Amino acid sequence: MRNFLNGLYRVSAFLSAASMILIATIVAVQIGFRIANAVYFKVVGENLGWLVPSSAEFVGFLMVATSFMGLAYTLRKNGHIRVSILLNSVPKNLHRIFELICLGLGTLFTGYIFYHTVFFVLDSYEYDELSHGIVAVPLFIPQLFMLFGLLVVFIAFFDDFVSFIMGREVSYSLVASSEVGQGGVE
Repeated sequence: MRNFLNGLYRVSAFLSAASMILIATIVAVQIGFRIANAVYFKVVGENLGWLVPSSAEFVGFLMVATSFMGLAYTLRKNGHIRVSILLNSVPKNLHRIFELICLGLGTLFTGYIFYHTVFFVLDSYEYDELSHGIVAVPLFIPQLFMLFGLLVVFIAFFDDFVSFIMGREVSYSLVASSEVGQGGVE
């Protein structure tokens, strides 16, 4: 099961990185087209009319995919910002209780958001909602990436929650402890 979950987190991270690469590619191509249009206009006096149709929308969709599909991997690698002021201000014997509450709330919160996002995506599909750009994209397609990312981050929170209850180290503390003394977080 551990190998499957770690593989799921890696797939999600890979899809997030691929989305980021696609963003960079679309932006670079669009910039190249604008430069080519400007040069051609200066030389010939006409516009080539080259563009990436709906590039802003596609980049927006990919930004959502990048953000949501990267959540679980970032959680597992201790990359999220943790405000530990409260945890550091309570006695050491209460740390475990506060950590359990935080993991429980994180699991509930991401589960709640995932649950309602399912209906959001289904509504977009049922009502055949389309984007308003040059290229009309059914909105449920980019929303599926958001849904997948939320599912994986919910699984990651639940994974850490169960690990914590069973007395095992949670993923983010394993990463944090391996970074101590290596220029990482202390």
